[in-house]
Amino acid sequence: MNKTIAIIILTFSIINAKGQSTIYPGNFRYISAFGPLMNYWADTITQKEFTKTLDSLLIVKRNWTLNKNNNFQFAPLKNNASPTSINNYPLLNINFIEYSTLAYIKQFKLEIADTNFTKEIVSVLRLEVRLENNSQSGLFEKSLDIYVRKGQSIGIGIPINNLNFTKKGMLETLKKSFAILFDSTTTNEAIELRVAGAFIGDDFVLNKTRGLPRIQVSTTKGISKFKYHGEDQLMRWGEQLYREVILKGKNKTIISDNLTNAFDRITSKDDTKPIFLIQEGRDIVANQNYLLQLAANIGADPNGYFPRPIVSIIPGNFQVLMNEKDTLVVFDIQINKIDSSKKILLHQVTNGVDTSSITNMTESTNEVPLMYDFLVSGKINKDHFAIKISGDRYLREFYLNNQLICIANGNLAPERFVMIDDTIPAALLNKLFIIGFNSFFQ
Repeated sequence: MNKTIAIIILTFSIINAKGQSTIYPGNFRYISAFGPLMNYWADTITQKEFTKTLDSLLIVKRNWTLNKNNNFQFAPLKNNASPTSINNYPLLNINFIEYSTLAYIKQFKLEIADTNFTKEIVSVLRLEVRLENNSQSGLFEKSLDIYVRKGQSIGIGIPINNLNFTKKGMLETLKKSFAILFDSTTTNEAIELRVAGAFIGDDFVLNKTRGLPRIQVSTTKGISKFKYHGEDQLMRWGEQLYREVILKGKNKTIISDNLTNAFDRITSKDDTKPIFLIQEGRDIVANQNYLLQLAANIGADPNGYFPRPIVSIIPGNFQVLMNEKDTLVVFDIQINKIDSSKKILLHQVTNGVDTSSITNMTESTNEVPLMYDFLVSGKINKDHFAIKISGDRYLREFYLNNQLICIANGNLAPERFVMIDDTIPAALLNKLFIIGFNSFFQ
């Protein structure tokens, strides 16, 4: 992608070579075409933290200092925004803009042949600074674009898809970016930045996981690797397949009467076919192969909204995990279940690590009960287990005998997890992961 080098316009009349020059804070205008990032500026403490940091940078980078009797006028960026009421000069005005990647490409009419840009860049920040005299002519002008990529996170929770920064993360990003903008030795007009992201507030994850070590999982070529109890663990999930279930005739599939009746009740009402969803899983270190078999039915969407067939799980304890011919686990899967004892705090943002990061995005509270995408429950060995999946299938809670033992993030594969009970054997944990991260839950 080609872009012109940013132009720096400097007039040395404002600079006293022997001392600091005083400049005046003017407008700080902000807008987002991506998400709620700019809500942070409603907090006067955030405004003061930013101004203090910027003043320190200006002294170091330009030998300028902000006049302490004036403050930036923070307000949303609008086409009809009123000019600043400050009549002192030189006056520093700042625009802070957030774009979605596609909106940024469209705004600047960029021709991008590299499709990885649109895949890997999750948003773009743009900073525009202008120092002007009383005739509103520019003494200094420069802009910087920040291409934001997802980086590795240690947070656990439900991520916010359209918010890539905590308040602290935003302020640190601005500090780094303004250090570049006001550095007379650089001509950068664009930089790349990796961010850990932000998580929605909750009352059931952060309090359980704070202060506990995160176990990172790396997945390459379908093999997930992590270290547990000081030893490497390697896991692999195979391709999800299906096998048709025949309920009648000489080729009838051998299944229990209870499962036959369950299939009959559903297929007799709907134009669907009974099937088994099949997926292999392997615990490589333990040299154990597993077969996950889920009883389901498949058919066309009765409302015609979805062109592809819809797969629905058969309710009841008909789902199994097998090791060769031995059935190790029997379980049930329920879908879209509300747990009113747990809350999602839509007005809060955290880093998914510690409670000190909690930031209120609005003055009023906004709490909703937790909706589980899937509730898995059954018996493994002689123990009762449960896997509770929420957050658009990205958050998984693992329970053993009604006690929380693990919370994990990931969809296509585990990405990181926290052990609430680290006495759980690796072999048992891996079996639960084979079930909890199977393809049907993705």
